[in-house]
Amino acid sequence: MAIITGGRFGARGLWKVAQDYLSLYLAGTKLNKQAAKELEQKLSLDPSDELSRLKLMGYYPRRAIWHREDREKAVGHELWFVRNHPSHPQLRFTHCSVIAGDDQDLYELLNSAWLEHVKDDCKDVTILSHAAAFFTMRNKELAIQLIERAREIEPLNNNLLRDLAHIYSLGLIRKRDELWLRRAYEVHKELTEAEPEAIRQIAALARIALMIGDVEAAKASAQRILTTHSVVHPSLLQDAHSVLGRIFLKQGDIKAAKGELLASGSWPEFDLDNELIAIGETRVVCDHLWQSLSAWKAGKIQLLLWILQLRIGAKPKLIRNWLLSCGIGGYENLRPF
Repeated sequence: MAIITGGRFGARGLWKVAQDYLSLYLAGTKLNKQAAKELEQKLSLDPSDELSRLKLMGYYPRRAIWHREDREKAVGHELWFVRNHPSHPQLRFTHCSVIAGDDQDLYELLNSAWLEHVKDDCKDVTILSHAAAFFTMRNKELAIQLIERAREIEPLNNNLLRDLAHIYSLGLIRKRDELWLRRAYEVHKELTEAEPEAIRQIAALARIALMIGDVEAAKASAQRILTTHSVVHPSLLQDAHSVLGRIFLKQGDIKAAKGELLASGSWPEFDLDNELIAIGETRVVCDHLWQSLSAWKAGKIQLLLWILQLRIGAKPKLIRNWLLSCGIGGYENLRPF
């Protein structure tokens, strides 16, 4: 989620501050146990040593998945910032909160601390936004309320609008009611009107417009991505071809839909593949998976398994899994297709 503008730094200055702190966090991921112990000792003498605390917030999450003690320490450091410096730029990145998300008691500590800051009399846009970043994990409705409150204070702040669109998009990962879908569409449409050159936002609008049934808006958005002269990430090109292919399927033009699939590249999103499998068009899906093999290392295993299943008459549901994650699976083609 984007850094909020405003305050004494301004947009450019605050972004640099946030990036500097993020660099400290990333440096913490490379600490060894002894170095982390030494930083903890420094903090015991000077709890206000933010630089040491930020490095430790980078150190503990990589161990926390296995160790409750490390989750406690990670959350403890984030909790210190929430209680003492809730507008700190690092709180835009809720890494420690996320890794402790399944520990209800640890979550409640952070939950209670943020609720203390965002009572009705809170008019600090940065605090409202940071709190929303935390609540997005488990309480998206509250996160939306906080961003809407912030927008009442700064109605022209596009960063807040991006935050709002992000929350609505995350909510669509799970099935949401018609009201949620309609609001997500309206927010994304407003955002693309405010930032007409933001390709990622155009791609998001294309997907949501298709979900809500606005075929013309979905088609126009997808075509705009494919005709842009800027460098476009493979995932966005895949989104555009997928949206157009699904529109062609709705219109009964299977040949055009298959053409969009073969043009979509090897990014691991399979909505169009699955719709073609559902109507028996498995051969073109095999062709698509086959031409995607060269972009993967370990991911080849999953693609070949699906090809085999399809060729023997099965209809597997293609989903992005750990073998098709860009890190583990070894996705190599980061250029536009």
